[in-house]
Amino acid sequence: KNQHFKDKMLFFKAWLSLGGSWHWRHKMKPPIVYMSTSSLLEPATWFDDSTKWTRLGAAVLPFWVADMDFKAAEPIQSAVCRRAATGSYGYATPSLKLKEAIIANCRECWNAESCDPKWIRFHPGLICGLYQAVRLAQGGGVIVPVPIYPPFLNAARDTASAIRLVDVSKEDSIFKNIEKAVCELKAQGQNQIVILWCSPHNPTGRVWRRSELEHLANIVRRHADEITA
Repeated sequence: KNQHFKDKMLFFKAWLSLGGSWHWRHKMKPPIVYMSTSSLLEPATWFDDSTKWTRLGAAVLPFWVADMDFKAAEPIQSAVCRRAATGSYGYATPSLKLKEAIIANCRECWNAESCDPKWIRFHPGLICGLYQAVRLAQGGGVIVPVPIYPPFLNAARDTASAIRLVDVSKEDSIFKNIEKAVCELKAQGQNQIVILWCSPHNPTGRVWRRSELEHLANIVRRHADEITA
């Protein structure tokens, strides 16, 4: 029992070091989500084959966010069941309505009035999208903020000829170091550069402020001929 308690505390400290205490350190109220306890999954539902709850054993409390412990919303369950009932599980073409919904969201949330449906590309998952994004560098340079969700680094290492890592824990110099990395890559003859940016940041949970994203956008504009973010 003593060892189990130590294991739990070790995991908790690791979580804090990765950014779990971000809101406390910055005197910000953590986000609060109100959900009915009826939405919680019963232990019997997830325990037998849940990677989250079985990978490290019962002695460790997993704090990852990839799997939530709440049921999917009823409309999602119904839509999945309706599609499954057709018995057709082949490839499908995204509907025009879906693209229109995405564009409407871009306009509402990001003021992207000029968003074109032709710009939208669908991928079966995030990792495929990361590799597609890195391909924009055409084998050139990639800048990656670290620590980061490992597939970001995998995509960069597998497809780029030069990589620069920027430590996001050094808040006072993040953007200065990004611009420095851009200049270093350009000096090496890398004329196509991609910045893989993650917001909210994974694994720290850092939500980038508007002013910070505008700072990043200004860096991109200054090097518009070479850089994509």
